[in-house]
Amino acid sequence: MTPAPRTWLHDAYELLLVLVLGWLLTVPLHQSRLEHRNLHRTLVDDRVLVRGDGLEVGQELPAYRFNWEWRVPIGVLRVQEHVGSDVLLVPAGPMHWPIGRHGRVVLEDAGTVVLDIGSELHLAPGNKLGVYRGRKWLGDVELLEVSPHQSTARVAFSPGRPLGGLEVTEYTFMTQVVVRDEPWWIVLAEVALGLGPALAWLVIRLRTGGSGLAVVGERVRSAFGAWWPWVPLALEVPMAAGLFGAFLPSAIVLALFKLTTAAGLPVLDLWPSFAPHQDLAVGLAFGSAGAWVVATRTSFLAAASGWLGWRRSAIAQVPGAWRAPVNWVLHLVIVWAFASTLSHFLVGNLSAARDLARVVPTVEGAFEIAKFGLWSLTILGCMLGYAHTVVAGLLGASSLRSLDFTWAGWITNAACYPLLGFAMARLVGGRTGLDPIVVGGFSGDLLLVLGLLTNVAYTAAIWNMGTRFGVMTDKGLVSHWFFGVVRHPCYALEGVMFLLLEAPGYTTWHQWVAGLSIVWLYWLRSEREDAFMAASCPEYPAYREAVPYKYVPGVW
Repeated sequence: MTPAPRTWLHDAYELLLVLVLGWLLTVPLHQSRLEHRNLHRTLVDDRVLVRGDGLEVGQELPAYRFNWEWRVPIGVLRVQEHVGSDVLLVPAGPMHWPIGRHGRVVLEDAGTVVLDIGSELHLAPGNKLGVYRGRKWLGDVELLEVSPHQSTARVAFSPGRPLGGLEVTEYTFMTQVVVRDEPWWIVLAEVALGLGPALAWLVIRLRTGGSGLAVVGERVRSAFGAWWPWVPLALEVPMAAGLFGAFLPSAIVLALFKLTTAAGLPVLDLWPSFAPHQDLAVGLAFGSAGAWVVATRTSFLAAASGWLGWRRSAIAQVPGAWRAPVNWVLHLVIVWAFASTLSHFLVGNLSAARDLARVVPTVEGAFEIAKFGLWSLTILGCMLGYAHTVVAGLLGASSLRSLDFTWAGWITNAACYPLLGFAMARLVGGRTGLDPIVVGGFSGDLLLVLGLLTNVAYTAAIWNMGTRFGVMTDKGLVSHWFFGVVRHPCYALEGVMFLLLEAPGYTTWHQWVAGLSIVWLYWLRSEREDAFMAASCPEYPAYREAVPYKYVPGVW
């Protein structure tokens, strides 16, 4: 197979990745210019007070109740007037969700507190309000006595620290407004950071007629010189430690828990026993992988894939006459596991798009609706591949040659779905922090556009496979369009897409790690698929030579 010719799609794919890199460069600067302020007193008629320093009459601020289910503004509030050290905010238009009832703790005494809100907001004895320090929930207080403009409440938790001055609210998440301070020179710097890599890529493309990324990749390889072969091996060691020391044990523990629960047997939850020893398990896996790499100068993950791979599996040993019917029957299990999960995703996506369409339309909401619509279209493309395999098998025209029906195949593929995805969530935590880190401005607008473009590209890459789409299957080689650019465009684009779509919630490094874990899972899945296809598909070695890069042309 000759090397794939460079096409406009090749350029578009590279440029999209370069723009994503540029956007990442804008984030620290943009985030440093954001300030998050809690609403600390609700008045009648949807008027609220917030700390007023630096705010001017007429200024409009987006309001958020930021959480993993709802990351778009609930509305926009306008500064109406100054009230002492505070400002009075009123809705600048229809609110997508109610502002809610907010107040502050003004007195604290022996397990009770006095709040500065009361029956004027229709509060009554027995109501519960959450207490927040910043946007962090501390616990609830229960109202005992209510009068106009004041309430007495019992503290239903052990605060540990004084509660005076803290905000209370009726919602599960604190309502905030975001103040963005971006003078013209900051905006100019963001534009330079965001578009600079793309302009550099374009200059290289026009001058050399080749790939800007390939130039970067070549310079990086030259800089490492003879040490370059060690770079991917060194990167694989922590990957292997995470897989064998953390994720795989956690996934097994979770799988046993779910199996015993589903079977009605006594619940087998080994997580409390494993969690205290998780660091030790990771350390042992890291040491083992590192020792293997040093001793053999080969990939530990490649060796593990060989031990657990398709060639050693029972299904690879099935006689030729029986292979087609056995593959088809076992594929029904795969279809049931993954297509049923995707069908739930489809229903959830359509419901989410419908709920968003019912509220007052916004730019952010429109992008969210487009996201759920594209995800639904992607799922339909997957369903086409599943349906083709099932129907073609019944008609005797199946193109299904092999199944990666192995422990390695199941673990690496189920890791990207709720089947085992919860194991990763349990290890790294949630991907949404307490505050949005990207709110409007150039960085916010670029994020919306790149999220949509990456989503479109990912959907197109799934449909690029047509009826050959499948999970843990060899249904023949796809080498055109996206698959003529890199070998794993779907996984690369899906990882980047989710990284972008989740990005507003990356408040701390913990959320960044959780977000990058998505990329790690798809990397794991693609590496396993590469090994399976190399063993199963006779045309794959030539394809791998013609399309040498897995995810990023010219680099990796």
